[in-house]
Amino acid sequence: MTATHAAPGPQAEERFVDLPAGRFRYLEWPGSGPPLLLLHGLAMVAEAWEPLIRELGDTGRRIIAPDLRAHGQSHPAGRRYDIDAYVDDTLAFVDVLELSRPVLAGHSMGARIAMVLAARNPGALAGVVMVDIGPEAWKANWEDAVDGFMSMPRAFQGEQEAIAYASRGRELSPDARRVFLARLGPAPDGALIWRADVDALCAAVRSQRSRNYWREWERIEPPALLMRGERSRELRPHVYEAMQRRNSRPGFVEIPGVGHNIPLSAPDALASHLVRFLERLEEG
Repeated sequence: MTATHAAPGPQAEERFVDLPAGRFRYLEWPGSGPPLLLLHGLAMVAEAWEPLIRELGDTGRRIIAPDLRAHGQSHPAGRRYDIDAYVDDTLAFVDVLELSRPVLAGHSMGARIAMVLAARNPGALAGVVMVDIGPEAWKANWEDAVDGFMSMPRAFQGEQEAIAYASRGRELSPDARRVFLARLGPAPDGALIWRADVDALCAAVRSQRSRNYWREWERIEPPALLMRGERSRELRPHVYEAMQRRNSRPGFVEIPGVGHNIPLSAPDALASHLVRFLERLEEG
């Protein structure tokens, strides 16, 4: 298996599934090979993985990328946003979609979900890849996130106004534009509004960043990989170093010159490391 960079990747199929918690949306790239389940970060949507899929090319694998609880078009009836709720949703995807021992890869909050699930249910996965997240409680982090969510405009009068807000004077890549617009949907009056439940985003980051997951991190066994962006302010250097001291069994990769949002800013590097991880799994 090799990562490709010239040809476009396979096209996703948008689907919906009824899980125990309610109706969830997901993107699927069909294949007959071993499944790969991708979990996006806080406030994102399944489309955040499209640049990676393009770089991977046709792997032959079945790839699933859901909108997580209260994100995108996944809005279950319950109002739980703790880590256990997201782990339960992920296990339900594995069960209902018959994803026999998938490789689970997540970014940011998705990586935290993957970390906890892998620690508590190691037999459910063939491997786990965690992209740019630490296990520490961090009050200032969730406070800043909540402030940011509460200060966001609640509606935009068209795509141009939305992109102007997203770019804030800097040029957005085509991928960043597409993913940002995928986070918005039409309101009855024609405006664009957030698909995510903003109050739920606040509750999720507050709940999940108010406790630590060092115990779960210390239980992670190979095959596992942790990736960090060299310039990340989310997975801070001292936390990354502590993770290596407290559990040296996973693999560790630091991607030079990039920050936290590796799936959008460095999908080629992410694809390259993921391919090597998957190849090692196939080799046994």
